[in-house]
Amino acid sequence: MTAKARIHSDSYLSNATHCVVVACAVLLLYVMAPVRLIAAELPTIEASPAIAARMHWIQYNMVSGRIVASSGLSVPKMLVQSPGRRTRRHETLSIQINAGICGMEYNSNARDDQLKVMLSGGNHLVIRRTRSEDGYLLRFEQRPDEPLTLELNTKDDQRRWRAAGFWQLYIAEPDVVRSHLIPLIELLHPSWQLAATGAEIEDTLVRTQQAPSRDQPDRERWSRLVAALGSAKFSERQTAQRALYEAGQGVVPYLQSLDPQRLDAEQTARIRAVVQALSVDYEDRVDRVAAWLASDEQVWLAILDRDEVARRRVAAEQLSRLLGGPIDFDPTAAPEVRQRQIERLRARVEPVATTTETTTE
Repeated sequence: MTAKARIHSDSYLSNATHCVVVACAVLLLYVMAPVRLIAAELPTIEASPAIAARMHWIQYNMVSGRIVASSGLSVPKMLVQSPGRRTRRHETLSIQINAGICGMEYNSNARDDQLKVMLSGGNHLVIRRTRSEDGYLLRFEQRPDEPLTLELNTKDDQRRWRAAGFWQLYIAEPDVVRSHLIPLIELLHPSWQLAATGAEIEDTLVRTQQAPSRDQPDRERWSRLVAALGSAKFSERQTAQRALYEAGQGVVPYLQSLDPQRLDAEQTARIRAVVQALSVDYEDRVDRVAAWLASDEQVWLAILDRDEVARRRVAAEQLSRLLGGPIDFDPTAAPEVRQRQIERLRARVEPVATTTETTTE
């Protein structure tokens, strides 16, 4: 497997009810070394019926690429156990729901396979799976107002990603997310079908950018509006903020990509307000997510590494439009040549949404 490009973001979209942009600029490197992940398929983990029924007292939605937990129930703290005599897997579930704030901890322990899923404070989610026999560790964390993080370690490799949202993480590293993370997330919501939705989002992105007529993001205009947010004149600041509202959700990835060190306090506060206002409180749909991600340079940078020449060509064309000029990338070149070209492109791309770090022992 070829390691994917590292993509960074300085601010991130939180859940719909508590959406705040947090600025965090980081520098990425492109990793070209091969990564050796677990070859054997990992055993599937399923919650016992009694525990699964209680886990589903909490409803989960994917909103703007964030997992949002909610419940209309009131449940005092309770502990449920399943000894797992038949499955040889011992399970425990601790759950509490108070005034719509959900807390839950699920543990599933077999001799050489341990899983812990923790939900606290409503939408702080941690998933951790370990397998001592093969040195396997997966750790996923979603903190409110911070990027998602995913860590995957084996005896030979350690990899870590950071992403503004789940869909950016999926597009940056679909094989890893599909094989290792999604089966665990879907314990919370078995009918989600996140892998199919993620693939459909990318297909929709590529297909819509092939259409002969479409509205292209006006990044130069957005840049002028952001500059006007820091104007000494109140009327100019108000007009610029209103224009960014009117740009719709397509402007969100651009605003998330801005370097916070280059913004003053007024600009930061107004950008936070725009992103919060453009957030939604309903389940992500393919068409809406595709429209939202269409102006995200990092998404197209990741798609440059796909196997299909036609898909790489569309990504190169869209990235050149977003960057405002031609890019040095040949979709038909040999893999090693394309990797070097992608690496050079990083100097032209603002630090945004996803980070990849790889260590090979």
